[in-house]
Amino acid sequence: MSAVYIIGAGISGLAAAKRLSEQGEKVIVFESTDHPGGRCRTFFDENLGLEIDNGNHLILSSNKSILEMADASQLYITKNAAFDFIDLKNNSTWTVDGGRGKIPWLHKKPPGANTWNLLNDYRKLNRNIPIADALDTSSARWDSFWLPLVLAVMNTPPNEASAKLVRNVLSETLLRGGHYSRPVFALNGLSKAFVEPVAGRLDIRYGATLKRVEASNNKASKLIFRDQEIDLKTDDALIVALPWAQAHNILPSLPKPPEFNPIINVHFKTNSSVQTPQMTGLIGSHAHWLFRRKNVASVTISAANQLAQNDSDTIARLVWSEVGNLLGGGNMPEYRVIKEKSATFSASPKIDATRPSSASKLENLFIAGDWIATGLPATLEGAARSGFLAADVLRVCLRR
Repeated sequence: MSAVYIIGAGISGLAAAKRLSEQGEKVIVFESTDHPGGRCRTFFDENLGLEIDNGNHLILSSNKSILEMADASQLYITKNAAFDFIDLKNNSTWTVDGGRGKIPWLHKKPPGANTWNLLNDYRKLNRNIPIADALDTSSARWDSFWLPLVLAVMNTPPNEASAKLVRNVLSETLLRGGHYSRPVFALNGLSKAFVEPVAGRLDIRYGATLKRVEASNNKASKLIFRDQEIDLKTDDALIVALPWAQAHNILPSLPKPPEFNPIINVHFKTNSSVQTPQMTGLIGSHAHWLFRRKNVASVTISAANQLAQNDSDTIARLVWSEVGNLLGGGNMPEYRVIKEKSATFSASPKIDATRPSSASKLENLFIAGDWIATGLPATLEGAARSGFLAADVLRVCLRR
């Protein structure tokens, strides 16, 4: 029986494996670490004495690809597309609320913004230029709406971030109405919500590091792992679902990996517990988003190129000085700082144009990852979509 070998058990690899196994394919997944999920995972932190997510991810109700992988019982979806903000410089607060309908309309607006001027801004995002060159960055709505949106979904400074990619995200979410823009939270962590429901049904071989792929007759013919070799049969297929740099090391014909931007997540152990997950956008601070789940408060800092150069204690103290009062004040509690130095590619127009498609130069080899040409920036939705896309392209190209 022919098989599909998938390299990488991150979200993109799991999505590809899910789609193909449900279509009757024999699928074997190889993962170099001892766990699935990649950056989307939950683990027990011994210092905090509780489970935390590796990082925070903004998931919306329209993100059908990542939600297709989820255990619905592990999700909390808000009724409205409501996003609370606080300006830490002056303690002013506001809510961006798109309601729950299927027509784009702001029921609660950020400073300087309304439905009409935001729609007018949206129309300016059809050019392949940085978003800071497309919009008026001196407007009040830039600071209260556009800047936090760009940093959250692009992890790229606005003077670099592709306006067209931001437009694509909006076209699938807020521009379809509040019903499609409601925040989605993992009640008990990312792993239980998005990883375990898929990984538990797959044949995953852990501790398997692929070194190179050999080819003959325009096909991948042999997989060379660190401690084994696998000869591919005529009808076998391969999906490489690795981060851009790792994929390029194995497949040098792929475009060279570009610049990457870091993300910092700081997790604080809190005395008080929240019953339902919460998310607050932060303005006028190094911190960008505050997430709360049970007795963990997690702060996300996007495009943290400069801040990531500091040690963990310096980062934690700086963040606590900004958010401590929102969490009851007092001395800084126990914390865990996680730096993802190469979290996502820099989503500039130039780099976006270099992203490869799912198909490769070899007839039986396909690519998945949040960095391929999905039309989205590097998000969980983009990763899951790339895996489903690779599986679908594989079956079409090989007529399976």
